Amino acid sequence: MTRTALSIPAVLALLLCTSAARADDDERDYPHITAASPQGADLVIDGDSFGVRAVPRVFLADQQLKVSSFSESTIVAELPASVPFGSYELRVQTFFSHGRGREHHEVWAAFDVAIVGAGTQGPQGAAGTAGPQGPAGPAGPQGSVGPAGPAGPVGPQGSAGPAGSQGPAGPAGSTGPMGPAGPAGPAGAQGGVGPMGLPGPQGPAGAQGPAGPQGPAGATGATGAAGPAGPAGPQGAVGPAGPGTPSGAVGFFNLPACPDGWTEFAPAQGRAVVAIGSLGTLGAQVGTALADQENRFHTHVTPTHMHSYSASFTTQQAALAPSELGAAGAAGYTGGYFGENDATGSLTRGGQHTHSATLSGFTGGSGALRTSAAYTGDVMPYIQLLACQKN
Repeated sequence: MTRTALSIPAVLALLLCTSAARADDDERDYPHITAASPQGADLVIDGDSFGVRAVPRVFLADQQLKVSSFSESTIVAELPASVPFGSYELRVQTFFSHGRGREHHEVWAAFDVAIVGAGTQGPQGAAGTAGPQGPAGPAGPQGSVGPAGPAGPVGPQGSAGPAGSQGPAGPAGSTGPMGPAGPAGPAGAQGGVGPMGLPGPQGPAGAQGPAGPQGPAGATGATGAAGPAGPAGPQGAVGPAGPGTPSGAVGFFNLPACPDGWTEFAPAQGRAVVAIGSLGTLGAQVGTALADQENRFHTHVTPTHMHSYSASFTTQQAALAPSELGAAGAAGYTGGYFGENDATGSLTRGGQHTHSATLSGFTGGSGALRTSAAYTGDVMPYIQLLACQKN
């Protein structure tokens, strides 16, 4: 079939189809394409929920278009210099973050576009009946705050309000001076047994023992190297010619056309060849054949999941304060006690200590995520050769 190319100034007719964005409990989280139209040398794509975290990717069939501007509702991409007539799949990949605990990456939306030449204008059709009122559109973004208005006139003085509630208690007073030292306590109990001492030096070597019985015979040694090859024998008679290639054999050729006696094997075009046994179905075809130099892509959706966590820790003791805590208002550990100099210079002390804590639980669910697009060339690199069948 012959296709005629259109230049950019030609009139393009775009047939709009339903956007193929993924459905979910909250479909507003995913991009939708509602319209696509040419404006000069650009293709303007309208919709909603387009991600703006990074520059989107726009494909017309397998050709990626350059994006000149984008927002949450409009993406503008440059059309190629010429577009052949036909139906194309328009695919848009946007990137955005969700503010409610889920983060989306590389979300696709699809649209079918048909590009045809402009025909002669037909007669005006009869006016159609008015369609039902469409649903209300989404609320627009909140406008910026306007400038402050002029101050109004001072109103009359109001009546006295009720008495307020009692205020909070004032701060505690400073700590009094330290009291005199108490009497010495009784002697402590005897300590436990100390650790074991280091091992003593090694003793001298003993006298040599008697000779042991003779051991068994060793294993046989390895075989010696082979002797030199003998002289070559006389050349034998030439055997009969082998049979030719049987009819129906299939081969691959790095040629623009099949050689004489061979015909192109069309079922192998765009397909990998798999060997079968005697019980297999000869000539069976599975899947859709690849087009010339096609690099087909696909994506996957990962299931939602979460992770558990558990950790325990003990705080460290505070560092030593400046010597004797001489500055008023200083605080820290000195001599194994917590000390603090208040504004009056008096010193208070407390026992040094640590704290222990344990945390455990589960993270929130990740939600279903779509993977990046994978292409045939990523997992099965291939070379194109001509498949021919023997006549």
